[in-house]
Amino acid sequence: MSDPKTMQRMMDFRMGTVRIIREKLLPALRKSYEDVLAATEGADLLVSHPLAYADRLVSEKTGIPWVSTMITPYGFFSAYDLPWFPPAPVLSKRLRFLGPTFWRPVRVLNLLATRYWAEPWYRLREEIGLPQTSELNPLVNGHSKLLHLALFSKQLGNKQLDWPRHSVITGFPTFDEDGEAELPAELTRFLNDGPPPIVFTLSVSAATVGGRFFEHSVAAAKLLGRRAGHTQLNV
Repeated sequence: MSDPKTMQRMMDFRMGTVRIIREKLLPALRKSYEDVLAATEGADLLVSHPLAYADRLVSEKTGIPWVSTMITPYGFFSAYDLPWFPPAPVLSKRLRFLGPTFWRPVRVLNLLATRYWAEPWYRLREEIGLPQTSELNPLVNGHSKLLHLALFSKQLGNKQLDWPRHSVITGFPTFDEDGEAELPAELTRFLNDGPPPIVFTLSVSAATVGGRFFEHSVAAAKLLGRRAGHTQLNV
């Protein structure tokens, strides 16, 4: 999706995730299932992305062990470490103090309210001869009972009581490539000139729709009295 308007629509704070799932991912579910089925022939293990909804179906159909993943703490929507809720960010921030007793039922209601998203997934599941499943919403809280990898650092979030039992926080990988690439001299001087800086990045998905992200990043660094740098992909 290289078109800026399309990216802006898909990355909308409140509705972006819904649009990606319902307009892009689910219409391609059957093709995705066929592709993964072919790609995993003879495989020993299947490790999935949170949005690769066909992977679990392939695992159950073929018997290949499946490891699920989550790439951000937000994806767990823990009642013990509540993220901002996109439809009502101000409300969720102000009511955060109510704790798990209040937010656990809200989480369940959210799963029930979005369960209809999974209708194409349920239809395909039935077509390929798999039994019914009991999750409130397999697109949101479907995870492997073998292993669930939290692909982020504990600096961003610790394991909570309502995470899947088999969750393991992996931390970030350490860059250890022994290539010949060197840092630009100006960047090397900056790094050696003081304490480690805060590094801001838009990663991949939001690279073309960052808006005022870096302006806000600079303001946050100044507020903290910290050095900072930013990285940006060429897209």
